[in-house]
Amino acid sequence: MAATTTNYTEIQDEEANASFLLGKRDVLLNNYQSACDHLSKACER
Repeated sequence: MAATTTNYTEIQDEEANASFLLGKRDVLLNNYQSACDHLSKACER
C-alpha cells in the first residue's frame, strides 16, 4: 500500500512541478493570467 501511495505522490509532484515551471515562464513573458492558471494547478496538487 505504501508503495502505491508513494508512486501516486511522485506523479502528482511531477505534474505540479511542470505547472510551476510553466507559471514561472509565463511571469517572465508578462502573461499573468496564464501564470495564475498554471500556479493554481501546482498548488492544487
